[in-house]
Amino acid sequence: MKEIAIPRKVTVIGEGAFSGCRGLQTITFEKITGYSNELHTIGDRAFEGCAELVKIEIPGTVTSIGPEAFADCGRLKAIHLSGTTAELYGKKKIAITHPALTTSRDDVMRIDRARETQALIPANAKEIDDEAFRFCIGIKSAAIPGKVRTIGRAAFEGCAALESIAFPTKLDNICDRAFKDCTGLRSLTFPNHYLGIGDEAFSGCTGIQELTIEGDILRAEGIFAGCTGLKEIIFKDLHVVGDKTFMGCTGLESIIFPVRDPGGISAWIKKEAFAGCAGLTSLTLPATTNLEDRAFAGCAGLKSLRLPADILMGNGAFSGCAALEEVTFLGRRTYDPIDMSEVFEGTPFLERYERRSKGLCGYCGGKLGLFGKCKSCGKKN
Repeated sequence: MKEIAIPRKVTVIGEGAFSGCRGLQTITFEKITGYSNELHTIGDRAFEGCAELVKIEIPGTVTSIGPEAFADCGRLKAIHLSGTTAELYGKKKIAITHPALTTSRDDVMRIDRARETQALIPANAKEIDDEAFRFCIGIKSAAIPGKVRTIGRAAFEGCAALESIAFPTKLDNICDRAFKDCTGLRSLTFPNHYLGIGDEAFSGCTGIQELTIEGDILRAEGIFAGCTGLKEIIFKDLHVVGDKTFMGCTGLESIIFPVRDPGGISAWIKKEAFAGCAGLTSLTLPATTNLEDRAFAGCAGLKSLRLPADILMGNGAFSGCAALEEVTFLGRRTYDPIDMSEVFEGTPFLERYERRSKGLCGYCGGKLGLFGKCKSCGKKN
């Protein structure tokens, strides 16, 4: 099927109606002088995968275009709606979603227009829908209106040119993958301490260089994973750092933690939260901080470590830290002994520790003399 004509009296094009019609090239809507079209809704994925479709002129009666209505329409260049052209930017197989001004409810933003440099969002929008601007690779800035409470799943995913984003003070939720792979982003300022941030919300944002974290906002998984340009993280306070939150941030050089009350509530750094952060060379963890399995595993550049005496550490918390030689515990431990072989597996520190536990020099394995001085290499243990 290469051509389809939609009769004037059709009111709804249903979900997936023409999905997968790869040969479809032309869609026309019946026009009769003196009569208007009755179409008001184009459903979810209605024309998904119509790979040969180049252009479509939608009647001005349409008030709602569903999610992914034109996804994977690789040749689609323009959509005309009520006399306004919304240019669509993207590569051949781009998942074009919500490509025209459309809203099914007054308070839910489906999309305004995917312009070359700016995402225009209606002032009364309270929600930016899932995948609203996904892969709009020309967008450089987005001003989120003050009434918006939720930024939907993958709303700006893959907007590689996006350089700045201004969050409203009343924003409650940034959903999963909302800004994933927005490689042009340079900085972020979060509006409040109670913001909910979803899984991988900013993962792959390789342009971000510095973050200041305040409040309990990092409970989800992989929020900043793969942000390889990130150099410094400043924690104003510390609650929970979720699984894989900063995993693979290979450029990370500095983590500044807050000073914590030794008798305060414990903070948790969860599984693989900082795994693979090869740029870290030294680390000091504050009191009442607990580490889950492989929290800092594979931090190949880490050389020295200062830990609170009563820290709890899961298996492999520092495993594979190939340069780690010096570990200092700050204070006297009152909890159960640490299983060093589990926590520090594959580190030079563990090799030294095991030698010293046998009464040998941790550096060369030689015999120790007075005051722990090695008789072979002369170093003090």
